[in-house]
Amino acid sequence: LVTVLKELGIDNEKIIEKINALKAVEMRLEAIEGIKNNIVINDSFNLDLDSLKTALQFLNEYNKPKKSLVLTDIVGVNSNSKELYEEVSELVNEQKFDSVFLIGDEISKFSELFKAKTFTFINTQELIESKHLTEIENQIILLKGARKFEIERLKDL
Repeated sequence: LVTVLKELGIDNEKIIEKINALKAVEMRLEAIEGIKNNIVINDSFNLDLDSLKTALQFLNEYNKPKKSLVLTDIVGVNSNSKELYEEVSELVNEQKFDSVFLIGDEISKFSELFKAKTFTFINTQELIESKHLTEIENQIILLKGARKFEIERLKDL
């Protein structure tokens, strides 16, 4: 988009001004100041491979040396689960997360594919009750999941 605007002759200051005026869509790459000097990126509106790639790229814009990921099952995909989660784990492993929290029966089956310290949970409530997220400090935490898991509930932890 920025490239197109530049090609149309619109100057950088005007582009920045208009981009800053845009309202973020809730639960789509929504950056929130968390507790313990954490930044929480709430991208819990939906989850597919493309939106995961986008969220991981967005994460690189933040200057926090440590990072954690909360990731749910990918819902509504009819492809081979093993192949799907192998691709997911490759994308995640490239980011060198300190911790990965997996929520859901399906993704939890493939926890060994993730190189970071990995925890598995059946549902979001189980993760909340574990208190693992309350121990994180000075990190960026990406919440990436399918709507049915309601992981936006984690944004205030």
